Amino acid sequence: MLVVLRDLLTGGVAIPTDWQPLFLLSVGILEGLVAGVVGISGGPILAPLFVLGLGMPQHLAQGCSLLARLPAVLSGTWENWRLGKVRRSLLPALALGALLGAWSGSRLALFLPEQGLRTAFGILLIGLGAHYLRAAAAGGRAGQVHEWQRH
Repeated sequence: MLVVLRDLLTGGVAIPTDWQPLFLLSVGILEGLVAGVVGISGGPILAPLFVLGLGMPQHLAQGCSLLARLPAVLSGTWENWRLGKVRRSLLPALALGALLGAWSGSRLALFLPEQGLRTAFGILLIGLGAHYLRAAAAGGRAGQVHEWQRH
């Protein structure tokens, strides 16, 4: 919600220029931790912090977020690959779908106005948060055995 109301709350940039390197280092550490622990590659962390802390427009924040996630994704993927926690057979179809989805989603985002994109992003984050909170409150599906757990 803060991302949607940023201009009303901060007037744009919240972090002074001389503090931005420390802010970015802290954001990078947080993003890496989120990527490694939760596996969401930090996008829901980076873009809002770029918008709120640096006053970036949403379009620029999303582009920078995509670029900044590469090192965390690569190092986290390597560690999981090394430990045998990656199902290689999923890669071809998933990678093709992700490439097509990211390309078309980026094209779509660039056509949306700034406030509309920021609002859509805020609604998505609220929806994801509500979903995870509801699943946690229900206790998840701990008793269910999925096909990939049998192999």
